Amino acid sequence: MGTVNSTLKAQISALQTQVNTLNSEIATLNSEVPTLQSNVSLLQSQVSTLTTDVANLQTQVNQILAQLASQAQNRFQATAGPVTIFLDYKSFNFTQGSETMSQPAWAVSTGTSVVFWLKMANTASDSSVTVHVYTALVFTPYSSAGLGTAVPFYVVDSATLNPTNVIAYSETGNPYVLPAATSSGPVSTVIVKFGSSNQGGTTSQTFSATAGTFLVTIAFYYTYRGQAQGETVTLAAARTCTSFPAC
Repeated sequence: MGTVNSTLKAQISALQTQVNTLNSEIATLNSEVPTLQSNVSLLQSQVSTLTTDVANLQTQVNQILAQLASQAQNRFQATAGPVTIFLDYKSFNFTQGSETMSQPAWAVSTGTSVVFWLKMANTASDSSVTVHVYTALVFTPYSSAGLGTAVPFYVVDSATLNPTNVIAYSETGNPYVLPAATSSGPVSTVIVKFGSSNQGGTTSQTFSATAGTFLVTIAFYYTYRGQAQGETVTLAAARTCTSFPAC
């Protein structure tokens, strides 16, 4: 009996030790529960914030996509070196007579002096672009007989509103400068105007009294990264008509 009692006591002692260990572990776990609950609450809060951020980002993406889709309608672009030239019903415009509000330039009157307004932006991030006085919009008439004599509209000062107040373009006095782009794209667009019959002049250019259809080309001469260079880009087709605006 003495041996059995000794064995039982040893087993009881071992079990008691295990119970004490388990109780200690349970106490440790109990002490960690508030921290775990706090961490779970923090994670839930973070998940909620992330969910809100994702929803906001999705809304912004949808808005940007909608804006891009809207902007893409009736718009195309041409490039001349670092410069993007926009062509749509709001960025290729003209004024005639004493108008102060421009209108779409896809069709204009025959026998009329005109000032054209063209929207441009610099896509290069390493330098601004300065427009030179040699820059012009060139209208070349075409028909089944071929090409006719071109009609150039040279760049004029930005303060020019219409053919009645053509102001000579000065590269030193008031040049068109397209600012360098940032990593996210062009900083801004610039409206460049064309309306003189000669380089740096104040005489307005006039279309013939005969109706015609024209290839519109820009002879673009500019300074980029301190170097003068030129590009020629055919932009669009336009026409003059005797019944304007019912063309």
